[in-house]
Formats: sequence, structure tokens, C-alpha cells
Amino acid sequence: MSNSRREILREVAKAKKAKQQKPQSIEDVFEEAIEQEESGDRWRLDPEKCYRFYEKASKAYDEYLSVKSNDFDAWFNKARLYLNMVSNCDMLSSKSNQYLQSSIDLHKKALSLETNSEAYFNLAQTHKFLAENCTESGNEQLAVLHIQSALDACMKCSVLQQEEFSQKKLELEQISSSGTANIDFEKFYANVTQADEDSAIQLGDLAALAASTTYFTDADFENLIQLVQPVSAKYDVLKFMDWHLAREKRLVLSGQHPEQAWLDLLQVYDDRLSQLPEINLQNPLQASNAPTKPIHIQLLCDKADAFAEYAETLIQAHLQQSASPSVEVLTRAWNIFGQAAKALKLASTYDATRTRIWISRADLEIQRTNIPLAIAENSRSLLLNNAKVMYERAYKEIQTRKNTRTFYEAVVKHELIQKKIGIHPVTPLAVIPDEAREDILESL
Repeated sequence: MSNSRREILREVAKAKKAKQQKPQSIEDVFEEAIEQEESGDRWRLDPEKCYRFYEKASKAYDEYLSVKSNDFDAWFNKARLYLNMVSNCDMLSSKSNQYLQSSIDLHKKALSLETNSEAYFNLAQTHKFLAENCTESGNEQLAVLHIQSALDACMKCSVLQQEEFSQKKLELEQISSSGTANIDFEKFYANVTQADEDSAIQLGDLAALAASTTYFTDADFENLIQLVQPVSAKYDVLKFMDWHLAREKRLVLSGQHPEQAWLDLLQVYDDRLSQLPEINLQNPLQASNAPTKPIHIQLLCDKADAFAEYAETLIQAHLQQSASPSVEVLTRAWNIFGQAAKALKLASTYDATRTRIWISRADLEIQRTNIPLAIAENSRSLLLNNAKVMYERAYKEIQTRKNTRTFYEAVVKHELIQKKIGIHPVTPLAVIPDEAREDILESL
């Protein structure tokens, strides 16, 4: 190492030491909190590491708020931090519910200091996540309360956005006319358009969740249609597909719409996939570098979910008419489940490292065994063994992240499939906490 290089490193070390010895101001604490939060954001693909950065950020925000208790930005940032913990850190439902409720309380504290559209947007998102957790655990009544709170926050967000954008536009026009600065109005309008779209999509997601719950009355559902339809008509059908599918499911089950309406929606996935350039799986380099591959994978996964949901709805609709669906209906459902399975298989071919796809494929194999058809019974052993292998593959891809919900899910579901197949003794893929096991079992 040259002497000049040694001197440079020595000076850097001295500067770092001086900075460490310098008393930290409260503003430095706030900056540290933001830096830790941003570091966590960068590690979203590693949930455990992401969580550690977020915890450090949380402690720094607490330290700052102990001195600056009326700072809107700090309350808002910590509220957002807890929301991001749930969305980025793949935690158990029981733990995520605690963070989500804390996020709600923190957002409300921030809003008591300043009325802000972003805070209302995040508040709506937080209530939505809690509603999804409640629905998953079977508590639809509580889910509806969170949906209603989310819808209220979403509507307040939209109103405030228009007010804030109008005020900002006026300020920019005044600056522009004074000649003191060149204003990029094109960028401003692009941001306004994006914010409007984000709010609209959030409304559609909430409406879809509401339409899928039995506690949401028919009158409430009609009001939702009147509210969402004009908004959804302005955007790509795929952006509102959850709403369209939930609406059609409810209308088909009530006998107000024919099944063809649902089939027309499902066709959108194939139409959109056909518009994408093909990925040559025989050429590993081309397949790995295909720029549209993430779009392919997402569309295939969404298609699989939609087809599986349609198959279940088809059986459910006919059960309302007779004690047992006809062989024809059950065969249709079997074939539709098969199309969902093909979509997921292709998605995992495009990217074999996605744990969630392997778990979804295994879940679907088990679903297919539950159809009361001879072909399902004859295929039962093969389908269950397929599921077992797929859970093992999911575990292989997630085994380095031992404290995530997906890891626990793969372990628990693998144990359950062994019991279903009749393997004794059951060999667990890993030892997991009882709390994790109970959390996963509650959601099944």
C-alpha cells in the first residue's frame, strides 16, 4: 500500500472518530431514523435484515419524539414505518396485527397535528391490511369495520388531494409568472395523475374486499358499484381486476349475472399474455434477461388465482341450486383448476426461486383432490405427492430466512401433507415456535 493511500485512509478514520465523539443533536437523531428506514427499504428482498433496520429506525424515531412531540413528520414517518414492516417483512399475522394497530394509532396522532392526504392514504392501506388479516382468520364482522374505516379514509384522501393539488398549482403559477424559477409543470401534472390513479386503485381494492364479505349488505354493495364503476372505467381493466372479479362473483352467486360475464373477465389474462413477447426458455440467457418476465409471472399468478376462484364459485353457485353439483359442473371445475395449475407451472418455469409460487402450486394440487370426481380420486395419490414435493421446494428456496411467515407456512403445510398422505412418523422440515404453528393453522 502506498504512503499516500495510507494517509488518505488515516484521515478518513480520524474524521469518522471525530464524528462519533461529537454530541449528537436531536436533528441528527431524526436523520438517523430516516437513514435506517431507507436502508430497510433497500433490503426488502431479505425480510429479516429489512426488519432489523426498521427496528433501529423505530427506536430513533421514539428518541426524537420524546423531545419533539408535536412534529407531524416524525409521527407520520413512524406510522409509515410500521405499515412497511408489515408489507415488507413477511411477519406472522398475530405480529402484523399489532404493528398495524400501532400504525393506525400513529397515523391518527399525525393527523391530529396536520391534515394530510398521504396520511389518510396510508391510514386506508393500514385498515385494509387489517381487514385482510381478519378475513383470513374468519373474523368477517371485524373485517367489515376495518373496510368501512378504510373507505372513509380513502374518500378523505381523495378530497384532500384535490385541495392540495389546486393550492400547489396556484403557488407554482405564481412562482412561474414572477420569473424567479422555471417550473416543470409536465412533471407536476404527471405526479397529480399518478396520485389520482393510486387513490382510485386503492378504492377498487377496498371495494373488492368489501364485496367478498357476507357481512357487507346488498344495499352497501349497490352503493359500492355506483361509487367504483365511474372510477374504474377510466383505467386499465387489470388495475381493477380484483374489483371486477369480486363484483361478478357476487352477482353470479345472486343469480343477477350469467357465468359468461366471469368468463369474459378471465379471457383478459390470456389476451394480455398474448400481447407480450414470448420468452425463449430454451435459451437461458434470453430467458433470464427478458425485460417483461416479471410482467409474465405476475399475470400468470393473477390468472391462476382468478381461475381457481372461478372454479370454486362455479361449484358454490350450483350447490345453491342442488344438494350436489352435476358431474358436468364438477368436470368443468376440474378443468378450470387444471388451467390454473398450468399457469402457475409456467410462472415457476420462468423463475424457480419464487417461494410463494411453489406454495401456491402445492395448495392448488390439494384443492383439486377435494373435487368429488372419479378422476380426482384416481389422481389423489399423485396430486398429494406433488404437493409434498412442492412444499419441500418452497422450503429449499426460503430456508435461509427462518423467521418469516412464508418459512413457517412451508414447514407447517409440509407436515400436514405428510399426515394426509399417511406418512408415519411425520418428519418436520424444521423446528418452529408454537406461536408460529398456531398462527399458520389459524389461517388455513
